[in-house]
Amino acid sequence: MNKIKVKLMIFFLTIFVLMNGVSAFLYINHKHTLSQYDHLLDRFFLINDISQVSQDTFDSMNSFLLHKTQDDLTAFYTYRKQLKEKQRALKRTIMNGQNSVSVKNYEMMIGSFIEETDVTIGLFMSEQIESYPTRQAESFKLLSFLQDRTLQLLNDEFTQFQSYYLEMNGRNQHMEYMGFALFSASFFIVLLFSLLFSENITKPIYQLTKAAHEIALGKLDGEEINYYKKDELGFLTATFNKMRKDLIELFTQIQEKSEQEQLIKEMELKSLQSQINPHFLFNTLNTIGKLAYIEGSDRVQNLIMSLSKLLRYNLSKLEKPVKLKDELHVVQDYFFIQKTRFGPRVNFVVSVDEECLSLNIPILTLQPIVENAFIHGVESLESEGLIEIVGHADSEQVILKIIDNGVGISEETKQSLINSAHTQKHASTGHSTGLGLGNVIRRLQLFYQCEHIYSIHSEIGKGTIVELRLPRGGL
Repeated sequence: MNKIKVKLMIFFLTIFVLMNGVSAFLYINHKHTLSQYDHLLDRFFLINDISQVSQDTFDSMNSFLLHKTQDDLTAFYTYRKQLKEKQRALKRTIMNGQNSVSVKNYEMMIGSFIEETDVTIGLFMSEQIESYPTRQAESFKLLSFLQDRTLQLLNDEFTQFQSYYLEMNGRNQHMEYMGFALFSASFFIVLLFSLLFSENITKPIYQLTKAAHEIALGKLDGEEINYYKKDELGFLTATFNKMRKDLIELFTQIQEKSEQEQLIKEMELKSLQSQINPHFLFNTLNTIGKLAYIEGSDRVQNLIMSLSKLLRYNLSKLEKPVKLKDELHVVQDYFFIQKTRFGPRVNFVVSVDEECLSLNIPILTLQPIVENAFIHGVESLESEGLIEIVGHADSEQVILKIIDNGVGISEETKQSLINSAHTQKHASTGHSTGLGLGNVIRRLQLFYQCEHIYSIHSEIGKGTIVELRLPRGGL
């Protein structure tokens, strides 16, 4: 398979080599020009330095002959050393096939001047008073010749530089034209290559996008996309064509299955209609309760009435909110039923401030939490099980706490309780409403439009606290 990644790498590598080749060509020519220009400047500087250093050498010699100080002698030898270095640099910097004779003469003249100054210093230091002035005069004469020759070499260099400058200027102009031509040609080649390359990639992508848009609008019977190149787009196109065919088949299967499910639902509805009517159950419980009252069984009557109210409340319309006091009444009915079953093993306490009771709250909010506390917390305790509902209000919130002294829960279980998918698995356990804690929390978040509405605190063996922080806007 010819991967698009390889094509892109070849494309950008070609552009990189082409553009950098042009840049490298221009850069090398520019460096060559600068190198030649620097070489000419070095020639000028060297000749000028020889003239200056030779003058300094002679001046330091005369100063020593006049003042006889060690500093003047040191300066003489310093300038003499510099002059020798400049002399050695003549061959590698200035000498060429055209000026070799004149440069050699100039080099010998420098050597003669250095030799005469050395002899003059030597005679003076050996106190040959009659001899050193002659050598001093000879040194001055050689210095004059040297300066004249320096001016002649500079003049020759200027003449050569002028011809070189004209040649260099012409070559630079030629390089500019060539560089512009290369850049223009590279630009158009890259542009053409880019258009062809992008067309090769974007055309099948456009076809796929168009077909996907048709599918999004519900048109599944579009034309098949034709793209025969063996790259990722070819694989994607073939997969897309197969996916559309599979989607058409799946849509047909779904329609058939939907029709079957509709028939099954109708059968289930008819089956449900034949089952016991909940109102009949409520009426029966009320009748049993009245009969218990007539026969003097007050405890049995209270138990039946609590169960009746609990069932009626659980079958209410879930979309309508209720007052907090209604939720607490239902929880108290639940408490009464469990207290009747378990006796002194469990205790229930409700302590909610009066100002909180008018708070609007989704139906079936407290009962599922209390059921979780009872079933998973205190039911397994042998004695002294306790569930408390404590509530108070501050300036912004109503805080409700459902507290139990049960077995507690681990961190993993606590996380699973707020996961609706996981808590549904717990909801089917025992005799709960079937609503998990995750379901309750999510309904509270949607009802109050607030995410941070609860917290869970628990320790193994010490119990659990579920805290609800409900906005006071519902009061």
